[in-house]
Amino acid sequence: MYLIKMDYTDKDILDAIKVGDDNKVMAHLYKKVLPNVLNMICRNSGSKEDAHDIFQDALVVFYKQVVTGKFNDKYKIHGYLYTISKNLWINRAKKKGREVAITDTHEIAIEENILDNIITNEKSAALNRLFSQLGEKCIQLLTYSIYHKLSMKEIALKMGLTGEDAAKTNNYRCKQKLMTMVKQNKDAKELLR
Repeated sequence: MYLIKMDYTDKDILDAIKVGDDNKVMAHLYKKVLPNVLNMICRNSGSKEDAHDIFQDALVVFYKQVVTGKFNDKYKIHGYLYTISKNLWINRAKKKGREVAITDTHEIAIEENILDNIITNEKSAALNRLFSQLGEKCIQLLTYSIYHKLSMKEIALKMGLTGEDAAKTNNYRCKQKLMTMVKQNKDAKELLR
C-alpha cells in the first residue's frame, strides 16, 4: 500500500507506524521536515550534524508517542516534529551554555495549501518577513488558532480578550491582513505559487 505513494497524509503516516510498515513514511518525514529543522538549527548556532541528531531524537519521541497511543492526532505531524526538534535544540543549547533566541514564526500554519508549497528556504524566509510585519498579537493569535488548534474561547482566555466573539473577529482580521500582505507582495506571491 505504501510502496507506490510519493506523498503521505498524516493518517497514512500514523497507520504505517502503528502496523510497523514505517520505512517509507520515515523517509518521507526526513525529506519533508528535516530541511526546516536544519535551517532553524543552523540559523541558531548549530551545525548540520546537530540538526540530524536533534531530528533523529525528535523522530524517536514522535514514534514512541504513536506506538503507545499517546500522540494526539489533532496536531499536524510536520509541525509537531518541527516543534519537538526546536524544543530539543533549545534544551541542548542551554545545557551547553549557549544563548539561543529562536525567533521562529514560520511554524504558524496559515493555509495548508500555502505551507505545503513552502519547500525552500527562500519561501520560508519570504513568509517570515511577512509574519514579522503582522505584529505580536496577530502572530500569537494565529499560532493559537491554526498551529495549536485552540478554540476561540481558549484563545480569548489566553490573550485576555473580552470573549469568543472578540477572538473570532481578531482571528479573521489577522488572517485577512496576512492574505492581503501576501497578495500585495509580488515577491512573496510569486514564491508561493
